[in-house]
Amino acid sequence: MGESQQKIIEVRTADSESYRPGEQVEVSEEQQMAFRALLIAYVGAFLVLIVILILLLQFNCSEGTAALGSLLGVLLYYGCIYLFRDRIEQKIYFTITKQ
Repeated sequence: MGESQQKIIEVRTADSESYRPGEQVEVSEEQQMAFRALLIAYVGAFLVLIVILILLLQFNCSEGTAALGSLLGVLLYYGCIYLFRDRIEQKIYFTITKQ
C-alpha cells in the first residue's frame, strides 16, 4: 500500500521460525477480511448511532438527549468490540510473506 511507517502487527504463521526481527516482510489480508473489519469498525458504529438517534427522537426526547444517547450507544458498541476482540481476532487475520 506504499506506507513506509513501521507498525507492530501480530501475525500467526506455522513457519514463524523462518522470520527474524527487523527482516522486511509484506503483511497482507484478504479483501474479505478487510471488508469485515470495515463493517465492524465503521458501518456497525454508524448504524448504532443512527438507529438510536431515530428511536430517541421518535420517543419525543430532546435533540440533545438523543445525541448524547446515540454517542453513549456508540461507546457501548466499541466497548463490546473490545470485550469480544479475541473472537474477532480469530476471524480477521493477516498473512505474511518475505520480500
